Amino acid sequence: MKDSEINFAINDIASYIVRRFAKEKNISWDKALEQVIRTTVYAALIDKDTELYSEPKDAVYDMFEHEMNKEPDELAKTMIYA
Repeated sequence: MKDSEINFAINDIASYIVRRFAKEKNISWDKALEQVIRTTVYAALIDKDTELYSEPKDAVYDMFEHEMNKEPDELAKTMIYA
């Protein structure tokens, strides 16, 4: 996969997470973005070595949701298979 394709995939998933989180929590995109970029899931997503960008959007969102719900054990299990 080319670098430009990887960057597109990362941005696509990040955008999806922000939009979905904003909608589910009924908050602005700016507020959602502030929260998303502070998560370990986002950090893993932008780290190209993890290849999290190759996972389905919903799967990455589930990881994000677990982290936001303070379920670190479940997040760790999910990250192992990512």
